[in-house]
Amino acid sequence: MYQSVEIEKEQVTIPLGSQAILGTIHRPICEKKSPAVLFIHGFASNRSGKFRLSYDLSEKLAAEGFTVLRIDLRGCGDSDGSFEEMSISSQIEDCQAALQWLANDDGIDASRIGILGRSMGAAIALKSVGQVKSLALWVPFFDATQWMHQFGSLPKNQPILIGGNSPGPQFFKEIASFSVADMLASLKDVPIFQVHAKKDQKLDASHMKNYLDARAGLNERDRTLILEEADHSFSRPQDRKVVMEETVRWFKETLI
Repeated sequence: MYQSVEIEKEQVTIPLGSQAILGTIHRPICEKKSPAVLFIHGFASNRSGKFRLSYDLSEKLAAEGFTVLRIDLRGCGDSDGSFEEMSISSQIEDCQAALQWLANDDGIDASRIGILGRSMGAAIALKSVGQVKSLALWVPFFDATQWMHQFGSLPKNQPILIGGNSPGPQFFKEIASFSVADMLASLKDVPIFQVHAKKDQKLDASHMKNYLDARAGLNERDRTLILEEADHSFSRPQDRKVVMEETVRWFKETLI
């Protein structure tokens, strides 16, 4: 077990073809190789996120001996690319590139890497998992059934905005049939921590039900946290406190 340690932060650039993914790494100052966690933000968000929750959690994890990498997916935040060019495939590529970057880092134990994905970032994490040892999924997206119903009710020729942004045609082509059901069923050896919000105003109750059904009995180390009063953003300070504490505990149990 690690004792609380000093932390250093730096901005990192991960090349991907002709573009670059920008991120922030929180690294414990210690002699031994550390476990690592990759944070994948939600759709149309960025590495800081609402209430700076990802920053605060990264600092807490780093103080416990974890190296944490927060990235902006391409088309978001400070990374290259436009939101219109973004697709499900490009976000999976971004996540996989960041995982490889962590695995190649001399200060990281490549056998102890986990991913924390939020909302759509949770689905991207599942599709990118590789040799990851542990997953934490906050208010995770399951499939596009809810969105397809919403899109179908819009007047013709009305722009479709998600998070205030209009994705391009490749995104809509891929999202129509996108689901994480296959990955949830196949990842029997990877423990998963799910966090669901009962008052989620962005993802309806079908997402939580589908996640719980898909993982039932698959891995005895799986854990689920259902927050009765929480919304999608964990707007209440007490919900953010619980989510951070339980997520730190999860990664300490599964990566250290």
